[in-house]
Amino acid sequence: MQKYKTIEDKVKVILTSQTDTRDDDMKFYLCVCRYCQPSIGTMPFETVMTQCRSLGIPCFESVRRIRQKLQAQNPELIGTARVKKL
Repeated sequence: MQKYKTIEDKVKVILTSQTDTRDDDMKFYLCVCRYCQPSIGTMPFETVMTQCRSLGIPCFESVRRIRQKLQAQNPELIGTARVKKL
């Protein structure tokens, strides 16, 4: 997979290629973290949370805002009808 430079590019790639992440914020964030740091699944949770910057993992809130912006601009990136209602 091609590596993208900005968080927005990464978020758009994941929303486009992994449609199941559109309905689940935590699953989506995990995919973003794995995209930025492939070895994240082997690290203890505490390490990930305390060293996120040095690992190159974007802040959850930044990712959430970018996802929200992209979904507002691109309705096809919104999740299922059930999630749209919420």
